Amino acid sequence: MKILLVLSFLLINYCCKAQQYSLTDFSLTKDLKYNSVLWKKLNASNNSFRVSIANGLLKVYVNKPTTVKMLQIPNGHFVALNSGEWIGSLFFKPTDTTKKVIFVNGSLAFLKHKAETFNLIISKNSLDADILSYKQAVISLGNTPDICPYNNNWLFVQHFSSSQQYGSLNQIYATQDTFLVTRNFIFKTLPYVVYVFNNKIFVATDSELYCLNTCFEEEYTLRNLFWKGLYPNSIAVIDLKHIYVGIRGGYAEVNVLENSIRFYAYKE
Repeated sequence: MKILLVLSFLLINYCCKAQQYSLTDFSLTKDLKYNSVLWKKLNASNNSFRVSIANGLLKVYVNKPTTVKMLQIPNGHFVALNSGEWIGSLFFKPTDTTKKVIFVNGSLAFLKHKAETFNLIISKNSLDADILSYKQAVISLGNTPDICPYNNNWLFVQHFSSSQQYGSLNQIYATQDTFLVTRNFIFKTLPYVVYVFNNKIFVATDSELYCLNTCFEEEYTLRNLFWKGLYPNSIAVIDLKHIYVGIRGGYAEVNVLENSIRFYAYKE
């Protein structure tokens, strides 16, 4: 049975409407290098920016960091938790609150409260705590910074902690209450965001950008990028010459055909 794709991708943030910035609020910065004076200033910045494409044009918004992201699916939500050193998980929260068990990779997975499962201390006043207060089952253990729809299924990136400098790109197949998780690609750096455009899969890690095909093979890879420590949070694509990555302090424009990258810093 063909699974219906998600109607909307819900990023759980602290505000409903993110503040949009003009592109004139940013200036092209040449020769930005990791651990340079400018990089250290950006690393210490409180400003982080999210990118998207609307009507073929780049849009830049303020990025409100959160430990939780939600993705709506036909019978509930996937809840992606990124808890840093505490280790997060990808959960399934069903619409049917009476449900007690699901199947993950052929094994029983019981629906429990998040706190019962991991004993994490989360502020009772935070939106994250409200999301995690509902019963849900663990789909995959590990920090899960991002998840997105993909060919009637879903892709998510995951890693265990910043002390382990590797991660993976995984795929979820789902039928009713049965979930199958496969690991399709291994990264040697921490992955933060995954984005699909024209049958190509883009993943930004803490210092690399990957473009994979539908067989999960590398087509283009840029390594040792300056944004290590600047925490990429979003990817937006017009074409292979115009790939945008939202990070702390501004956004990057990447041309994988020419192996080039430009950084636009916010004019603070």
